[in-house]
Amino acid sequence: HNISPQIHFYRNCQYGAPRIRFAMVHNRVAAALDSLLGRDLDSDCLIVFCLESSPQFLTLDTSGDGSDQQQQQQQQQATATSTVSSTSRHCNPILFGNPVPGHKLILRHASDRFRAQLDRWVDSQGDGHNPAEAPGGDGNSINKPKKRVIELRVPLRSADELPAAWAAIEFAYTGRLRTVTVRETLEVRKQAAYLQIEDCRAACDEQLLSLMSSCDEAVTTTAAAAAAAATGLTATSAVAMATNAANQVLVLYACEDLWPDLEADPNFTAVLAAAKPLLVWYFKDTLNVLNSHLLRQQLLALSSRGLMVLLESDDFGTDCEASVLLLLATWIRSNFDNTDLELRRTLIHQVRLVLLSRPYLQFLVPQLAVEFERNKRDSPAGWLPLSSLEALFLGSYTHATSAERMALCEAAKTLYDLRSPAYSFRPRAQCLSPVAGRSFTWYITERELLTEIETQPSLGIRATLNPKASDIGDDRHGSGNSVSSVSSVSSVSSGSNGSAGAATECIDQFTWGGFEWRLVLMRWRDSDTADLGLFCELPRVLGLEPSPVHFTLPDSAGCQVVLSVDHCEGGARRLVRVRSLPKTCRISRGVVWVWSGALRLQKPTETVQQSPLERQSATAAIHASDGGAGRVGKRGGGGGGNGRHQLAAWARHLCEGYVSGTVTLIGPPAWSNGFLLPCQ
Repeated sequence: HNISPQIHFYRNCQYGAPRIRFAMVHNRVAAALDSLLGRDLDSDCLIVFCLESSPQFLTLDTSGDGSDQQQQQQQQQATATSTVSSTSRHCNPILFGNPVPGHKLILRHASDRFRAQLDRWVDSQGDGHNPAEAPGGDGNSINKPKKRVIELRVPLRSADELPAAWAAIEFAYTGRLRTVTVRETLEVRKQAAYLQIEDCRAACDEQLLSLMSSCDEAVTTTAAAAAAAATGLTATSAVAMATNAANQVLVLYACEDLWPDLEADPNFTAVLAAAKPLLVWYFKDTLNVLNSHLLRQQLLALSSRGLMVLLESDDFGTDCEASVLLLLATWIRSNFDNTDLELRRTLIHQVRLVLLSRPYLQFLVPQLAVEFERNKRDSPAGWLPLSSLEALFLGSYTHATSAERMALCEAAKTLYDLRSPAYSFRPRAQCLSPVAGRSFTWYITERELLTEIETQPSLGIRATLNPKASDIGDDRHGSGNSVSSVSSVSSVSSGSNGSAGAATECIDQFTWGGFEWRLVLMRWRDSDTADLGLFCELPRVLGLEPSPVHFTLPDSAGCQVVLSVDHCEGGARRLVRVRSLPKTCRISRGVVWVWSGALRLQKPTETVQQSPLERQSATAAIHASDGGAGRVGKRGGGGGGNGRHQLAAWARHLCEGYVSGTVTLIGPPAWSNGFLLPCQ
């Protein structure tokens, strides 16, 4: 009953399975070892935390005999907090804090580095024991030789590393690890690895795996709660818990400077193996990242290793491979100065280029390849490290027959790495459901509408989009039952200017299919209807000028865009009209599609009709508006002071101060097997 187990952690390097070794120690002995930490009792050495460039050994005169200068140095040694001067056969070191009493018996067996220091000190000082008194002495201290105390150096780069180094030494005495966060654990692990306290390093790995396991459990809880919750409250709480836990994974990849060399320390690979699926779960898919300001910023802060995890994973979903390339372009353009050509080549070959849509393969990738060659590979404009010849080869290889593809492989096997993921037709997970899809609530505030009516005869207002619309839980493609989208709109806006609230971020355009899209509400003078226009633009991050080439949007993958408009009845918001984007749309000057008469307004007393030529001119003015704000330029005159009266025409669509609806992205039928068909 007086025996207590001292737990020591270690990991089987071959199988990666955690194991625990128990060493039976008497309770009083274990308690005595714990109590010796930092105490003078039975101390026979000093632990000195010093600047990394300081000498390895230091000896102090502790006999009480010496000159005034030596006594003054002893006084400084006792009172110094950051820098201490001492007598030494070496130059004076820069210390962090006071030297701490140590115990050779414990430190020698806990740390291989301390053991090596002690062995070298013994070699340099003979047998390591105090010399005998001088011959003929009377035993008085004045005749005793100076006693030298061993100092075990712990080199640190800065004082910030002191808590982690002390925690590693504390583990040597107590066997306990007092870390809570990922960063704290990594810092202690780094110091334990340097001091060669193997049990502490293994315990840190166990702690990191435990933190990753808590993230995994939170993710599982989220899925279960989301499936079982009837009201959505439980699911929301579970999502918040999982997100907070997954933030630990982001910290892990943000602290890459604290990682060990994976070749020299393969045990750490088990931690990374546990973190990879959690990182993919956190970012989920390309559309989730590209349509969120927060996730986009977190992606840009991610290290190249973290980005590689996303690109390599089949579980990192997307609507098409063009969105994957766009996501990579976003990261490279932001981190260009921190990358080199070899790293950019490695990253770009993780994109399955043969699965790119036809607009990308035939128009955009060749232009990017030309920019790469023109900018001599040292400018962000040449972010895509691909030659013009390989860009042309990709187009031929993708659309070749099986026999032609084999011939191309034989001819180009020495030119290009055809076994890289860039030439793989293995599909990724499709992130868009063919039934529910992914919805964005679009809305325009009453104030925006009133301002536009009062200043311009024809209006064009870019709608604000809320990416969280799909979390509302209503079926907007049903039979027109009453829905609660107004609560979502109100919750994401503060005041009447449509600005995003703290809980949810809003965007003014959405990304889909490798392009950026914006929705504009248009009305021609005093028409009794208003139109919804869908505009497609090249993402600015690609670094390409708008192309005059007209091309057709890909439709073979079966993706669709569905627009809807809400109607206000008795203060409640109801879905009344739905229109799908045609499967084949030609992009012309950025205008993709106009839903004429999307909103039916109350007829004013006097209606001024507009000719088709005027409508065409107004559409061009909306597209050419400054900054892409989606507003037509002033064409002289204005609506005068009767804006409030004219706003009455919108009464059937204004509910609680908003005109709103949804934009829904519908996935292809291939989603039923969980994967993505190549876009053509």
